[in-house]
Amino acid sequence: SITYDVTAPTIGALTGPSSASQGPVTLSYTGAADTTSGLKNVHLWVRKPGSGWVDTGQLSTTASGSFSYNDFTTGGSYNFAVQAEDKATNTS
Repeated sequence: SITYDVTAPTIGALTGPSSASQGPVTLSYTGAADTTSGLKNVHLWVRKPGSGWVDTGQLSTTASGSFSYNDFTTGGSYNFAVQAEDKATNTS
């Protein structure tokens, strides 16, 4: 049989420190899932001060896990997000 999957996977929570004076920082996520075709990858995204969102290139294949981020190039606020991708290439 063929499964036609057009539903985006879900992603739960991303947690990390509220501030840091140096890297690396550990960012943990939970709750990534896809009930149709299955979870393929979870990607870590960053928004550096004065920039748009960029995929860090770090990925995981598990529903819960963590990333270590150390690419701090300037002072200011860094925002992080995770994006789930399923085996049908749908993204959260």
